[in-house]
Amino acid sequence: MVNRHNTGGIIVVTDNKKGKSIDPLKEIGTISVIKRMVLTYQQVNISPITIVGEKDTLYDLERELADYNVIFLKSDEKENSMIDLVKIGINFLKDKCEKVIYSPVVIPMFKMATLQKIVQSESTIASPSYRKKAGHPVLLSNKIYEYILDSEYGMKDTIRSLMDEREFIEVKDEGIIRS
Repeated sequence: MVNRHNTGGIIVVTDNKKGKSIDPLKEIGTISVIKRMVLTYQQVNISPITIVGEKDTLYDLERELADYNVIFLKSDEKENSMIDLVKIGINFLKDKCEKVIYSPVVIPMFKMATLQKIVQSESTIASPSYRKKAGHPVLLSNKIYEYILDSEYGMKDTIRSLMDEREFIEVKDEGIIRS
């Protein structure tokens, strides 16, 4: 029997081709965006934490996070979509975790309290909702890993196709940043 952790983490790092990404090494206050995300995951006992991206985008992040006990999963492909990178993370974590939290690095500012509420969900999919707008991070249970791995759609459309199984966790005045 596999000894599974309760919740693992996937942080997706994409290239800034469409201007939708921010530099994960950018400092907000005294800490980089990527460190802030990893520390927030760690405060909620998410483990293991994977950072997934194209190998060219991860070199500096590996140095930045050398002492943070994270796993880097690199794609050799160029121009990966969000779902391609999430699939790499799920493939790695599927036998290790009952559920995973994923967020693109473009959404670095969510509070520990928001993440705790999401992790506690027993739903197949859960995400924060602020003023009826869905956001990140997103919880994915092991019940849909294979569905995601087999999906031919983008991540947003794959999640939308599971709308009946999605729980929106209302958060108030917590500064949710929407995707």
